[in-house]
Amino acid sequence: MVRRDSYYQTTGKNFRSNLVKEICKLMNTKKTFTKTYHPETDGLVELFNGTLTAMLSMYVSGHQRDWDTFIPFVLFSYRTSLHESIQETPFFLMHDRDPVLPIEAVMCPPTIKYTSKDDYKSEMVTRLQEAFTLAKDNLQAAQRKQKEQYDL
Repeated sequence: MVRRDSYYQTTGKNFRSNLVKEICKLMNTKKTFTKTYHPETDGLVELFNGTLTAMLSMYVSGHQRDWDTFIPFVLFSYRTSLHESIQETPFFLMHDRDPVLPIEAVMCPPTIKYTSKDDYKSEMVTRLQEAFTLAKDNLQAAQRKQKEQYDL
């Protein structure tokens, strides 16, 4: 006799697994599996975690109990900083614009006016495609440079 709970758990895992496989196939993404306590399989995440830790350490008090209050500010700073490899900010690549801070919204009203949502969408898609192409080219150039340094 099969327990109902275990049947649904097994079916759910198979469904999620097949769903993830199909999503990866649609997005032309190669899914890699990482192992617990083996950070070398997830190098980019570990690199980011080190960067985040270093940034947080600049603001956390001596008792180190308030680090979580600084995460939104540190992440905003990270996302709006120019990244050397792509020569752009992650915020710009996600939103096709630089962030507007509250003081900028008050002091500098928007200068671009769109007549329709289709015009806005068309221009945004074109600008994002150009930005992605440029970021990809910059990333490939950075990878070549890093390979040259590594080969030395």
